[in-house]
Amino acid sequence: MRSGLCCLLAMITGTVAAIAGEPERTPPPTRLEATSQASPPGGKYAVESAVDDEAGTHWASANKALPQSIRMTWDEPVSADAVSVTTVASAMPALYASWRRFELRLDNGVFVEHTFTEPADVAIVRLEGLQTFRQAELVVHEVFEPRTYIGLRDLGFYRDPDRLLAPVRQLARPLPRTALTVTGRPEHPCVYLTPKHIALGRRNAESTTWGAEERARVLKECEFWMQHDEGHWLGFLPEPGACYAYGFTGCPICGASFGTWGGARCAWDKPGQVVCGSGHSLPDEAHPDGGTGYKAEDGRFHYFTGIWNSWVTEQWTQKAIPSLSYAYALTGDERYAERAAFFLDALASIYAESTAGSWDYPSSPPSGRFARPWYQVARTLVVFVEAYDLIYSSAVLDRPSLRPGLAARRPEGPTAQQRGVGRQDAFGLSRPDLTRRQNIDENLMIDGAQYCYEQTFHIALHNGHADYMRGALAVGALLGIETYVTNAIESPCSIWVMLANNADRDGRYFETALGYALHARSLYLTFVEPLLHWRSATYPEGVNLFDDARMRSFYALPALTIDCAGHAP
Repeated sequence: MRSGLCCLLAMITGTVAAIAGEPERTPPPTRLEATSQASPPGGKYAVESAVDDEAGTHWASANKALPQSIRMTWDEPVSADAVSVTTVASAMPALYASWRRFELRLDNGVFVEHTFTEPADVAIVRLEGLQTFRQAELVVHEVFEPRTYIGLRDLGFYRDPDRLLAPVRQLARPLPRTALTVTGRPEHPCVYLTPKHIALGRRNAESTTWGAEERARVLKECEFWMQHDEGHWLGFLPEPGACYAYGFTGCPICGASFGTWGGARCAWDKPGQVVCGSGHSLPDEAHPDGGTGYKAEDGRFHYFTGIWNSWVTEQWTQKAIPSLSYAYALTGDERYAERAAFFLDALASIYAESTAGSWDYPSSPPSGRFARPWYQVARTLVVFVEAYDLIYSSAVLDRPSLRPGLAARRPEGPTAQQRGVGRQDAFGLSRPDLTRRQNIDENLMIDGAQYCYEQTFHIALHNGHADYMRGALAVGALLGIETYVTNAIESPCSIWVMLANNADRDGRYFETALGYALHARSLYLTFVEPLLHWRSATYPEGVNLFDDARMRSFYALPALTIDCAGHAP
């Protein structure tokens, strides 16, 4: 009974389980030393936490420098033939590095090296027979990707002659960005549309009245964005790591709203100014904003600059870039591709550095890209993907990027987001010969997709999870990153699992509020085209979600139940 309970507890804590019976653990060492530790002796992250056999504690190094080591000494000799090593990286991947290579040294001369072929939390190291020793040292030499700390949850020495000690199967965890393979796609567009759709759209624009009217409407929308030269529009581009905000606190004078994001009361001919519903234009002399907000007498912050920056990036994201890419798709006129590429390249030049989302969004720490917090990063990422896919084959993307020049002019010192909300500054990839395509691929598409991809491993099946999943999926389908695509259909929280868990046999969504249900249907529908158009060795014909009966019922049955002779109440 005790053995089974220990096995169950080990499975719950994610450390080590015995299949049958219980290996004998050596007594804890009497003395411990570490290269560094994030807490003083007796503290939360002190070195003794690595050998206390408690699931809720762990040792953390004081920094990320390598090598890091722990030395253990016993007053009397101990014997062991197996060693279990349990790290903490998967629980806190943003803070703790995944180990790649470590070694064990015993004072009897035994030396054992272990290398992880992929990120994992648990290693069982077998010694050559039963070894007797009084001192042992564990040294971490390499990690997959540097993080702030090196962490160790448990280090145990065991007598395990029957080799029953085994690592508990770990939950899936995200691969680091460095492990991704980008294969590209043979033709574009390939995510939501294909070249056949483009040909059909152009034919309809030429041969039908409604098609011609739609093309005229799109081209009319582009007229505004085709005005002025690039320098004019670059004058509105926020600094890397600038403030972004919803504007929840409203006007400090009267309390009226400024509007939100792309709907804020801003104008291109009044840069930096936001106007409340009562007509107050801010910031002004009495309410200054140096980039990190104005703090009123009541202690609340009013982010005038953040509202303006949000409006600019949302206008470009939701209006300029889609309209220009649609115009290029319908006409093939490279002028539209050129201007769309310019806006995408400009935003990509600050995207990876703008990692706090809206500063007034209720989360700690703040996180996101531009104005979009957390899961809403995906909602603009899919817009970028759709537009970029439409112009991807244009040679204008192979022209030099703005990023190197903008980076050279970046002010020294911490950005507004680090000064204002403590979000650590980030830096995108740059080099002197960077092209627009490379900048957009690396610093917008993959940066945003990796953010979303990592969030999908938090094991939740709500609407936000669907957003994260579709954001990474869209980029994977665009650039040929199979990891992002298979995560959407093969992972423990895939679209199939979402359907099985969240939609009942009558096509009803588990969050029964109508707004949530309708929103979920709109989200799940965005998985269809990227998967249908995907091609790989595993899925040579793509994946048709509507082959699944639950997917079909999710969209058909609720509407049919209220259908009355073709009418809905």
